[in-house]
This record gives sequence, structure tokens and C-alpha cells, in this order.
Amino acid sequence: SLFKICFPLVASLNELAILCSHTDDETALKLLLKAKSVFEACKSQPTPLTDKDWFPSELHTTILKEKSFEDIHTHTLYYLAQVYSNLDDKKLSAVYCQITLSRQLNNKLYDPVEWSLNAANMSQYYMQTNNYAQSRHCLASAQVILKQYITESEPIDDPALKERLQRSEADVSRCWIKYCISLLKSSKKVLDKEGDSDVNKDALHRFEPLLVSEIEGEVLCVLAEDYQGARSIFLFAQKHVQKAKSFFTFDNCVLDYVAIAQDYSQLFKLLAAFETDLSLKCRMHKRRIDMLSSLLSISRNHYLVLIGQLHYEIGGIYESMVDLKILLANNEDGPPTPHSLNKINMLVQSAINNFQKFVEIFNEPIDDIHTYLTARLHIAQLYSKFIGTSLEERTQYIHSSLNVYKWILNYRDNHKDVESVFAEEIKLCEEMVELLPLKLTLHINFLFNK
Repeated sequence: SLFKICFPLVASLNELAILCSHTDDETALKLLLKAKSVFEACKSQPTPLTDKDWFPSELHTTILKEKSFEDIHTHTLYYLAQVYSNLDDKKLSAVYCQITLSRQLNNKLYDPVEWSLNAANMSQYYMQTNNYAQSRHCLASAQVILKQYITESEPIDDPALKERLQRSEADVSRCWIKYCISLLKSSKKVLDKEGDSDVNKDALHRFEPLLVSEIEGEVLCVLAEDYQGARSIFLFAQKHVQKAKSFFTFDNCVLDYVAIAQDYSQLFKLLAAFETDLSLKCRMHKRRIDMLSSLLSISRNHYLVLIGQLHYEIGGIYESMVDLKILLANNEDGPPTPHSLNKINMLVQSAINNFQKFVEIFNEPIDDIHTYLTARLHIAQLYSKFIGTSLEERTQYIHSSLNVYKWILNYRDNHKDVESVFAEEIKLCEEMVELLPLKLTLHINFLFNK
């Protein structure tokens, strides 16, 4: 009967699925689902024969046979999670990953580092579906498993194991940072009236018997409604930024270090959205500029694209500061002071300089046309934000802005694929090319009459 051969059958189906997954995930999925159905049909039957019974080398007890059969089913579920991920079915992949991790915990058969990283990675799926409670629970569980293992293993004399554990802790911290960024982004959308205030309220699947309530209590799993709520999320993330940077240092892991710094910049940006004091907003953005500018010392020969990304982000921050400074100047009693006007112009020039450095790294053919032309568009718009102290200066700024808009349209004329990826922006450029000459003519006529 089937139960006598179910163990080698499930094992064989698993192995065949692994082989097929290299070239054909659909076939691998069918094999694994078959293995799953065989297990479910036989698990209530008498203890199945294992491979050791078919090829005996030693005596195995009934308990060991049952445990072995359960373990091989856990492998089936683990492989199902991988195959569903390959087939881009993230939901089912997360379901099977969750079941696998729970079974591993119950059977006490797992590698603590691997288990924690799988739980942390699974949190990223739940984060994307706005299921922040489940995402938080996965990350807290990952942190607890690592902490327990480190405590039980101390003192750790093996340098390789010590580094592996430190890296794992840093990786979990980076997942916490992503969690906080996502939670703040969702909160900001509600603040800007662009998103739904409801979060995913699916039933929480807990990894029993892990005690994670203390860690879960350190950070929200609901959207922040005000600055205080956003700040609590920010401070929790900031702690993990420092922890991640303690392993991924600038000298030894430059790419990871820069990525963490960019995430830290995003955290400041999102916190600033909840701040009502314009001066404090400016200080937060200045902190971002200082943070990212310090990274521009990396090798231009090795990290040219990354340097370009940093210039683009810094240019955008300077532009945000320009808008804030203009608001502050307009709120002053009386006309803006020369100091305020000079500060605004300096910020405009800094924004243009950084966007210009970004576009200079490109050579034809350009892969990311949209981002490239967006930077050009920012430059055109920034020229209009200069505050001229004379009519001649204002005329020059309009002329400079017009030239960039014309450049973009000329680029469109010579690159047929631009229209499909930059359609709305092209319309704006066409409108500005019609309007700015009229404005320029008015300024020139005024100068002439003067």
C-alpha cells in the first residue's frame, strides 16, 4: 500500500522538484504539490517505512521514523516557498515560508542564523501589503532567535561564526529600517490625503513559543498620526541605523554603508513631513545634505553611477530647501532681507550644480532616459526660482530656463523613444517654450523703455 512507500516517494518527489526548479518551476511546483498530497494522505497511517528500512543499516524506532517523515514534509513546504517565489506568487511563498518556520521551531530543527534571516525577509513581504503587525512580529522573532543563540553560544571564539552572527544582526537591523521607512511612507500618504488610513488587519500568525512582546512594544505597527508618532518610529529606526553601520562600515562595505546612509536620509525626509516648523524642516534637510555629501569621497572610477545617484538626491534636497526658504521669506514681516534673498539664490545654485553633475555622468545611449531628463527639467525649473536683484538678472534667469526647456525638446526630436516615457513632461516643456519668450519680451521692452 501507499503508506509503505510514501517516505521514499516524498523524498524522491522533493529531489526531482529541486532538479526541475533550475529550468522549469511549473513542473517543480506540480511535483512538490504531489509530495504534499502524499504526506497528507499517509500521515494518519501507520508509521511509514524510511529509506533506512529499505536499505537497513541500523534499527530505527517508531518515533524517529515519524520525526523523519515530518522533517521531509517540512522540506517539501520549504521548497514550495522557494518555487512560489520564483513564480512571483509572493503571497503563497510567504504562507509556505511561515508554515516552514513554525514547523522548524516546533521540531527544534533549524539553523538560528538562517531561520532569523528567512523571518526577516518574510517581513518585507508583509510590509509591502501594509500588514505591519505581521511584519513587526517576523522581525521581532528574528531578533529574539539571534539573541538567544548568541547568549547560549557565548563566549564565541570562532571568528567566522562571530562575523556571521554580527552580519546577521546587521541584516535584521536593515530590515527594521526598511520597515520604519515603509510605515512612515504610508503614514505620510494619509497625512497628504493620498492614501488609506486602514492597515492590513489579517489575523496575526505568531511564532510560538517565542517571547517577542518587549521588542514589539518598542515600535508602532499602526500609522503615525502626528509628529510624536512619527518621531517614535524615527528614533527606533535610528537605533538600527547605528547598529547596521557598526558592521557595514564605510571602509569595509562601502556599498552597504552608502545604502544605509540613503535610508537614513529617507527617514529624515519622512520625519520632516510631519514637522510644522519650517525652520526645523530646513535643519532636517540640511542634515541630509551633510550626510550624503560626506559620501561623495568614494572612488569616482569604481562608483560613478552611485556618485550620480547621490548628486541627484542632494539636488532634490537643495530644491526642497529653496521652497521652504521662499515660504519663510514670504512669512517675514516686511520685504525679505538681502541675506534671505542671497541664501535662496545660493541654495538654487547648489541644487543646479548637483543636478548638473548628475547629468554629466551619462553617455549616449542613455538607459534611464526618464531620470536623466527629469534632472534637466529640475534645472530648467530652478532657474526660474532665482531671485534677481535687477531686471537684467531676472531676464538672464528666464533666458537660461528657456534654453534648458528648448534643449529637452530638441533631445526629444532626436530620440524617438522619449515621447513614450516623458510624455507629460514634454507637454510642460512645450508650454514653457511658448510662455517664457513672452515673459522675456516684456522684460526686454521694459529695459529698453527704461
